[in-house]
Amino acid sequence: MARHTWIAALCSSALLLALAAGLALPLGAQKDVAVERDKAAIIEEQALLARQLERLQSTMEVLLQRIEAEGRTRTAELLKDALELLHRRAGGEGANAMTPAERMLEAKSALEGGKPALTLDAQRALIADLERLVSILLDRKNVAGLEQKIESLQKLQEDAEALADREQKLQEKTAALREQAGGEAQRALEQRLNKLEAEQRKLLERTEDAGRESGTLEIEQLERELEALLAAQRTDRSVLESWQPGQAKELSGARDAAEEARRAEAQAARLDEAGERLRAAAQELERGATPPSEIGESLRKAAENARRHANVSQDSAAQRSAEELEQARAALNNEDGSPKPAVESAQALRNGADELEAEAAARRAEAQKARAQALEELAERTAADSPAAAAASEAKKLLEEAQRSARGQDDTAAKTQRAAEALSQAQKELELVGVALAGSQAEQARKSAALQRGLESLPQAKTAAGAEGVQALERAAEAMRAAAQAARTGNQGESAASAESAESALEEARAALERARAGAASTGQQGNAELAAAQQKAAQEAGALAQSPPPEALSSEAKQGLEQALKEAQQSMQEAGSALQQGKSASAANQQRQALQSLQKAAQAAKDGVRLTSEEERRAAEELAAEQERVRQQILDLARRMKERENPRSKPDLSKASEQAQAAKEALEQGDPSQAEQQEQEVERELRQAKSELKEEEEQYQRLRAEEQLFRIAEETAALLEAHRKQMAELKQVDQERGNAAQPSRAQKLRLRGISREEGSLGKRAEELAKAVEAEGTRVAAGLLANVASDLARLEHDLYEEGDFQTGERAQGLQKDVEEALLWLLDALRAEQARRQDENQKKPPGASPKDQPQGPQPLVPDSTELKLLRRMEVELRDSLDRLRLLAPELEAGEPNALFLAEISRLAARHERLTELFKDLRARVGIEAPESSQD
Repeated sequence: MARHTWIAALCSSALLLALAAGLALPLGAQKDVAVERDKAAIIEEQALLARQLERLQSTMEVLLQRIEAEGRTRTAELLKDALELLHRRAGGEGANAMTPAERMLEAKSALEGGKPALTLDAQRALIADLERLVSILLDRKNVAGLEQKIESLQKLQEDAEALADREQKLQEKTAALREQAGGEAQRALEQRLNKLEAEQRKLLERTEDAGRESGTLEIEQLERELEALLAAQRTDRSVLESWQPGQAKELSGARDAAEEARRAEAQAARLDEAGERLRAAAQELERGATPPSEIGESLRKAAENARRHANVSQDSAAQRSAEELEQARAALNNEDGSPKPAVESAQALRNGADELEAEAAARRAEAQKARAQALEELAERTAADSPAAAAASEAKKLLEEAQRSARGQDDTAAKTQRAAEALSQAQKELELVGVALAGSQAEQARKSAALQRGLESLPQAKTAAGAEGVQALERAAEAMRAAAQAARTGNQGESAASAESAESALEEARAALERARAGAASTGQQGNAELAAAQQKAAQEAGALAQSPPPEALSSEAKQGLEQALKEAQQSMQEAGSALQQGKSASAANQQRQALQSLQKAAQAAKDGVRLTSEEERRAAEELAAEQERVRQQILDLARRMKERENPRSKPDLSKASEQAQAAKEALEQGDPSQAEQQEQEVERELRQAKSELKEEEEQYQRLRAEEQLFRIAEETAALLEAHRKQMAELKQVDQERGNAAQPSRAQKLRLRGISREEGSLGKRAEELAKAVEAEGTRVAAGLLANVASDLARLEHDLYEEGDFQTGERAQGLQKDVEEALLWLLDALRAEQARRQDENQKKPPGASPKDQPQGPQPLVPDSTELKLLRRMEVELRDSLDRLRLLAPELEAGEPNALFLAEISRLAARHERLTELFKDLRARVGIEAPESSQD
């Protein structure tokens, strides 16, 4: 909607410019005294138009930036095209080629110079430019230009398809050469591999069917899930057994002491920093290199930083630093604001530094004492084998290093901080152990209950082993829930015992499931034995293939790959056979799938490994390589032509196709037909993809062309209706003036001849329009226009001498029929225009053309045509009813020639409607009625 609003505003401006330019034409063409009198006004009007055009261009440039930022690509394209028209010089060569703005100035200069002919030429060219501008902003395309683009796209598609077909034939020849090069041994190998793969696929299907029928597939799935659950439960039980809920509290004393040591070290460092700043300021004062004012400003900023930190952290050391820095700044000046002597100020600063450093030493002593206390606490906690003891050992080591650190205060503070953080983190983790274990046991209980429900849904649940499994899983879930509850309350003994009970119940469930699976497998024991035997036979065939000498045409790498893949297939088949003997259908099926994958790898290695060895084969490959090079050159030419298109809506990339064609050529030259065949397949795919993209672009232009045709036909229909209504008004006036006279007067006859000629001319225009509409695939609308043309031709006859100058109810009624038909058609065309515009506005940005209807679309949809057809049928029945009222003699079977002609006209129209309905019925897929009812 936004795009429509902006474009409408721009179009209005452009239309006003075009109209204003046109209004100046007759004034400029006149040569009487009025031109001289109004010349100044006309020149001013022309200058105003130039300013309006400049403002329009400026508005479009600003709007373009906004539209591009919003990502509205189509609207941006329209604005770019419109701006290009405003900047482009056209209308001739050399000095005659001008932009619209230059043409405005040319018209103004010609007016001022008294050259009306030049003014007219400039204004006519300017009107043409502005009309083109309006067409661009309205997104109206030149039909001829669209058809040219469509034709060009169709030619590109034909060329792309022809190249794809050539590449396909080249691929077929390469495949034939590969098969020929491999010889009989290669063909026999591929046949045996294909046969073995087919047999293995059938065995897999039989295994899955047997497993589903016996229920072993589902039981094995439950067994795998139960095994994973049992492993997780063992882990939880082990952790619960070693868990000591009170361990977190055991670290509290050491953690508090370590935290106190860390805080004291941090305070000492902050006091030292302030003291060092004061000593540095004292040295600067004594050297005299820095003005006292700058030193004071530096101290002020340092004091503010310390004060902010103290306010946030409530740290006494920061508060003390701030106070001392503020006092030091005040000590720089006398009470009257004059600077104190440098020596006196420097001494005051050093005194402050001494006090701060003394306090820092006291804080470090406190840190030393706190570390000693923490070490004493930790010494009692490191003996046991527990998570708390491990954390205590790590923190103890760090604190001991801090106590005897020789690297300085920074290292001591850093290690103290690391020890405090380690103790704090360990305590948090120990506090969360119970919560984590409770959550884990609750989740285990949920899974156990899910396994129980899964087992209950199987037929085996009714067996003794199945019932035992169900009961064991239920006990396991209950024990897990009890373990979770005990862990949440910190009861380690109860939670560990419940977890152990759950583990035992899961082991019982596993044993029960094994018995249930064995029982299920026993019902299909014979079938499993047959499947196992067939699987072992297939394994022997794979082993025999692996031991057989490979074809000579294969490369050494292919031979190795073939042998390795066959051995892997044999191993998987053997394991599948063993699983089948044990009644493990799911395990057997998994191994069979792996065997299939290995067989496919073997087949691919056999196919890809063929190399050309004979001279004859190499010559054939060289011929194919030469053909591939010719195709590649044509691909490059096609890519160039696609790239050179003007403003393409799609940009198919054939660079990959060219590269693959080059690779295929090189593979052929190197005697590797398999690689060449693969590359040729990709070349063909890329070409067909390019054709598909070009087809989508063509369909976009087809839709634009249809929209433009719809617009033009609607405009022509509206013009026909307007011109016809003028003749209706003229005929009505003549009939009123004629009254009851048998013959019109001479003046009235002259007027009727004019109306007749105009209606006849409109009829010919309607006939031409009908042909154009039918060419767009809209036969009902074309039929309606054909009826209009027929009625207008009849009016041309009836209003002239041959029709006895009819002006009465019949002639005016026929004119009314024409008006109604044109109104119906115009309403349908306008509705379709609105529908398409609304559809385009609602289409999300970046919507794919694939989401739109494919192929040529009719001018109006079938539903609209059906409504038009119904209206035409109703109008025909109404015409017949009116004819019966006007000619009662028809019932007596004695009509005159005039009414017979009318009956013939209506009969022909009915026949045409019948044919139109049959055509529409066939197009929309409505079944034809019985012949007796047709």
